[in-house]
Amino acid sequence: MTCVHGSTLDFNRLLQADLPPEDGQDLDDALSGFIASVDHAEVRAADGRVVWSQQSYAFLDDEAAPETVNPSLW
Repeated sequence: MTCVHGSTLDFNRLLQADLPPEDGQDLDDALSGFIASVDHAEVRAADGRVVWSQQSYAFLDDEAAPETVNPSLW
């Protein structure tokens, strides 16, 4: 469970209310030129240990940001 300070939640709610409505343009721009991705991509060192894994970023698949995240960044 994440412990969130009340003032952080209040600030994020105020900021969310002030953001322009989502029109899909940001997603369209981000996907422009996108070809494909590699499921469970990993980078391994010469000895075989994983030094980077795409699985660490699985939280980005969530529809909503955690309440600790600045809403302008989600």
